Amino acid sequence: MLRERPGGLKLSRLGAWALAALALSAVAPALANTYAVSLFQGSTGTGSGSFTFTNGGASGPATSPSKSTNTNSSPNIGVITFTTGGTGLTAVVVPVDFSDGNTPANRITGSYVEGLSGSLTANGPFNFSGCNGQGNGCVATLTFSYSGCCAVNQNPSTAIKSYSIVVVDKNGTTQATVNGTYGLRDTLNSVPEPGGLALLAIALAALGWVRFRRQRINART
Repeated sequence: MLRERPGGLKLSRLGAWALAALALSAVAPALANTYAVSLFQGSTGTGSGSFTFTNGGASGPATSPSKSTNTNSSPNIGVITFTTGGTGLTAVVVPVDFSDGNTPANRITGSYVEGLSGSLTANGPFNFSGCNGQGNGCVATLTFSYSGCCAVNQNPSTAIKSYSIVVVDKNGTTQATVNGTYGLRDTLNSVPEPGGLALLAIALAALGWVRFRRQRINART
C-alpha cells in the first residue's frame, strides 16, 4: 500500500502556495517609469498636446520629456519643444482607497502616480506675433499643479489637474497664455508582463498536481 511520507504533502502544498504568491506578486501592477501626459484646453476638453515623461522611481523628479504640441490652443502658439529647464517635473504619488459602492464593490487601494508638479521651459522664437523673431528673447514656461486628493473613498479622478503655458518676452511682457487640464496614463503596466503570467501558470499547475496526488493517496488508504 502506497502511503505519503509524513509531512511530505504538507510541504508540497506549502511550496505550491508560496509559488502562487510569488507569481501573483509578479503580476501585480507596480509604479511605472514612463507615463503619457495629455493636455486639454477649455470646457470641451479639446486636445492641445501630449508628451511622455520618465520617472526615475516610485516618486521624485522626472528625467525626460519633452515635447508639447499646442496647435489647437488659443492663441495658437504652435508646436513648442520644452526642455528639462525650469524647476523640472515631479511625479506626485498619492495613497488611494476608493470603492465605487457597487455590489460587489470595485475597490482601488495603494499608492499611485496621479499628478505632476513643477515646470519646464522653452526658448523662442515661436509661431505667433510678438515672439516670432530671433531678438525678442521669448521664453515659454509650462507649469503643472495637482491638488484635491485623496481623502478616504475619494475618487482620484476628481482631483484638480491643471497646467498653464505662459510666454514672456525679454521685456517681461506676457505675449501668450494657455490654461487647461491634463491627464496621465501609465504606459508600461497596462497588462501583466509575460514572465509573470508564465510563473502564475506554473504555480497553478503545481497546485493542481498536489490536489491530484492527494486524491490518489486518499483513494488507496
